[in-house]
Amino acid sequence: MKLEAGKLCLAGKSSIVIEHYTGPKKMTPPALKEVPRTGAIQDAIKQSVSRAQKKDAAWLCQLHSSPLALDWSAYNVGQDSAPKLKTISVFGPLLDSPPAHPDTVLSTIAYLDTLLRQLGMSHSHITFDMQLYMIACLIQWSDAQRWSSVVLRPGMMHTHVIHRLNRRTDEFNRCGGAKKEGDWLLQQHCLEEMLRYFFAAGHHHYSRWITWHLRDMQHLPATAKDDLLAGSHVCRHSDGAAAVSGDMFGEQTCI
Repeated sequence: MKLEAGKLCLAGKSSIVIEHYTGPKKMTPPALKEVPRTGAIQDAIKQSVSRAQKKDAAWLCQLHSSPLALDWSAYNVGQDSAPKLKTISVFGPLLDSPPAHPDTVLSTIAYLDTLLRQLGMSHSHITFDMQLYMIACLIQWSDAQRWSSVVLRPGMMHTHVIHRLNRRTDEFNRCGGAKKEGDWLLQQHCLEEMLRYFFAAGHHHYSRWITWHLRDMQHLPATAKDDLLAGSHVCRHSDGAAAVSGDMFGEQTCI
């Protein structure tokens, strides 16, 4: 769907209606059973991992052999056989409210869900930094029926930084490559591989909530999963550019 930025408005409104969260402060997450991967999904992940390993090796070789060696982002863009279009970014109304307050998060989810549904999206894919992701999940759990079309995802920018601090550069680079290519299956695989290091390093929020995120993604409706397989979890600053995670795109655009 390609839309002009000027048409991205919510019924002509220029402000967000503040909703007040009245649900519980703590909740037990829904009991979601692990969904075994189908053979087709397993094969797709193996192909993604193999392709990423070959690309990593080729990039390292050209670093040492070419006088015009490219950095990872430029090399990755050059390998893309079907360049993707840039992401349309729109600055919405600002909320004069603490970012981590449940009212702020609730009002933001409500605004974005209404806007995206008006634009024809069957599901609203919303990315939050980890601190806000935890609050957003609580809000979604408290009223599962209202937010059934909302797909919440933790931001990958700080997730990658935390993992880099653990010195696991192989998974870090592969997860970064998955992000730049918009390969959702490879990204999910890399997050699974990174989990053990989050636990071992004592990053409790990341270990607990990435675990929940991975299980939650197993239970997505088919249409929502198709959105992610098509690359809706990443953004691009220009046509053909390497993709970045939604939270990083927001900071690079707004700050």
